[in-house]
Amino acid sequence: RRMDDNSTAGTGGLGEVAGGVGRGKLRADWEQAFRTASAVTRLTVLPVLRASHIVPWRSSDGAQRLDPMNGLLLSANIDALFDRYMITFRPDGKLEISKSITHRDLESLWPIQVLPRKPCDMLSAYFRLHNAESDRLYQERLHHV
Repeated sequence: RRMDDNSTAGTGGLGEVAGGVGRGKLRADWEQAFRTASAVTRLTVLPVLRASHIVPWRSSDGAQRLDPMNGLLLSANIDALFDRYMITFRPDGKLEISKSITHRDLESLWPIQVLPRKPCDMLSAYFRLHNAESDRLYQERLHHV
């Protein structure tokens, strides 16, 4: 689940309450870290910004789920692309875009920018995990084409 997902599927009891409090704090942390703007587009319309895990919630262990380094603040359209591994960030913060995104689509997404500052070691480690999954899915797609 994404941080902004208010559903309770797959959660329950005290963990749900504690997790909800933790997720709210994470979003606040990410809003502060990214100055309440999308890390990629710099959009500042908070209702459409998503607190997005780098290593997805469903794939994270308990520590990763609440680790403030495992996330970005992204506009909804960029979050959807990131969630589907159609964009990713290299450990140095440079944006990598899937070849499945056309030049025309890319133009409609502008301005897409690199991260505002070079990622720290912990953030880079999460990007490496995201990149590995992105690369794995790309190879899988090649076998189906």
